Amino acid sequence: MKKLPNYLIALVIVLALLSAHDGPLPVRAAPPLWAFVVVGQSNAVLMCPYLVDDIAAVYGTSPRTICAGVNGSNIASWQPGQPNYYSAVSQVQAAIADGYTVKAVIFNHGENDAEFASTTNYAAQANTFLDAFRAAIGNQYAYVVYTQLGDKPVIPAGFQNFVNWNVIRTAQHEMRANRPTYFMIDKAPYDIYDTQSPPYAHDTPAAQSLIANQIVRAIQFFVPVP
Repeated sequence: MKKLPNYLIALVIVLALLSAHDGPLPVRAAPPLWAFVVVGQSNAVLMCPYLVDDIAAVYGTSPRTICAGVNGSNIASWQPGQPNYYSAVSQVQAAIADGYTVKAVIFNHGENDAEFASTTNYAAQANTFLDAFRAAIGNQYAYVVYTQLGDKPVIPAGFQNFVNWNVIRTAQHEMRANRPTYFMIDKAPYDIYDTQSPPYAHDTPAAQSLIANQIVRAIQFFVPVP
């Protein structure tokens, strides 16, 4: 009996394999259109590029990270009806119109109120903002990962000495009472403030990177990778 050429044997094998897997190719589900919103003041603004990179590293490039922080903003400026509030809401609503769903709100704030003692009721005002904001963006149960002020920075004599620092730090600890969707990250182990130039409470790039990484690790507890 004449032996078949090798190329014919290979062709028969390929056809057999194809027939064994006949039918449509499996369709991979499209990645979810998730949004993560960053609000707060200067340190939120400075940290946002690190959050963008870390969120993309964990969840892929499909989610959108919305950076809506405002430099030098106190908690009063984030109350419903104020420009910062409306600006953040409008940015998120634009993403929602594109099909995104907000999964978590990241709140990095407090230094301004600690410096100028501009409020005596920080916890209540922060929760008022976060409650109203989440309702306005269509997910009143969106998870909140927020930072607590770290250790008070040592700054040069003659400058405002963050007279309300410990008051705000305590209030931030109180914010999460009876709020199971809140997760607080104490910045004390990670904070390296830039005390060489005003306003003396900006996190250094190294600290921003470390804190962003911890925030995204916390988000993973609430929002598992699909």
